[in-house]
Formats: sequence, structure tokens, C-alpha cells
Amino acid sequence: MYKVDGSTSKPLYLQIKVYLLQQIANGTFKVGQQVPSEAKLMDQFGVSRVTVRAAISELVEEGALIKRQGKGTFVNQNKMTEPLRGGAGFYESCYINHLCPSSKTVHAEIEEMPGNIKEALGITGESMGLHCRFIRFVDKRPIMLDEVWYVPRFFYLLDGDINGALYPLIRERENCSLSIAGGYVETCRATQSEAEMLKIKKDDTLLLVVTVVKDDQFRPVHWGKKLILGERFRLFI
Repeated sequence: MYKVDGSTSKPLYLQIKVYLLQQIANGTFKVGQQVPSEAKLMDQFGVSRVTVRAAISELVEEGALIKRQGKGTFVNQNKMTEPLRGGAGFYESCYINHLCPSSKTVHAEIEEMPGNIKEALGITGESMGLHCRFIRFVDKRPIMLDEVWYVPRFFYLLDGDINGALYPLIRERENCSLSIAGGYVETCRATQSEAEMLKIKKDDTLLLVVTVVKDDQFRPVHWGKKLILGERFRLFI
């Protein structure tokens, strides 16, 4: 049985932190499982609440654990990380993070572009667009809702697997690179339909990321809107 040693130079809270990490690593505490309460850890190791709380707080800050108000502390799923202005698509970001991606197409049709989408893409006059909506999954768990409007030159995407990785296909066929040319990030509340697709509760907080993607000649590629489960996702600059 793991014991803390007060005679060493290693702080007690750090020893408890190491213990919890070991239990997560060896599968004793699985993703989504509640870890022992502060009171139980205090009894187990004979330490103060301050010591236990310091260990748990640090693991929460690092993303290994997640606190759920009124329920307790749980093992968190590894967060998917993605650069804010990167040119990687969803599948590529997952592979970089050693995660298993999949998608479900909710909608994929050629439609008249709304005015605000055309304005964001710098398009004037009437224009059709390829309108797609996806549910994105990581390790078979939903992580985001992804809505995309592609400009007309990418209608050929409908000829292939629209559920698959589209950015590599575009880069190869167009002989170009892709990057985020503008957009914004804010939080929002999940609607009932969004909550059902993401398997969360209505009004849960989501991360809203709106982007305009262009190629290396600064031609518009698509407008996109992502509704992301923030507890499983990290954007970095």
C-alpha cells in the first residue's frame, strides 16, 4: 500500500499527487471515474485537508482531474490541443494528439450562402456554397459540433468521403496550404438540440470558435463554426 513519508524533503501534497497519478496511469482510476473524496484521502494518508486539497487542485489545474459541482472530483479525459491559428483539420489534430477521430455527417448540401457568411469570406453577389454540419468524436465520445460553408470550387468534396479528413485532400488537389485568416472565440450555452447531440445538459457552457480559412494565395476556402466541449479541448496561441 502506498504511504506518504513525512521524513523526506518531498512535500506531502506532492506525494499524494504522485499516488493519484499512478492510480490513473495503471487504470485503477479510469476516465470518468470519481476519485476518493478529500475526507477519504485524509484518513488514508493521515494528512490535513489543506494537504489533500493542494494535491487535487494541482491535478485539476493540469487537467488530469476535473471537479463537478455537487458531485465530486473525477478523472478527466486527456484534452485535445489545437493551435488557434493552425492549418490542421480535425483529423490531423487528433492524430497529433494520439487520439482516435471519427465523424457523423448531419448535413451536406449545396445551398445559397447566407449574407453574413459571404461577407466573412469576402464574396459579393449571389453565391452557392457547400454547407456541412458534423458531429465530431474523439475516442467515440462527442467533442464538438462543426458547421462549415465551403466556397464553390470545393463542391468536389461531395464526390468523396465527406466524413473523412478533408484538409489533406484539399492541400493535395489544390497544391496549397491552409490557415486561419480571421475569426473569434467566445463562450455560449448549449441549446436543447446541441445538448442532445453532444450528450450534455441544455445550457451547459460550450466554447464557440468561428473561423475563416484561406489558402496561401489568400483565397477563401471556408467559413466555420465549432461548438466545443471545453473540458476536453484546449486552444493554444
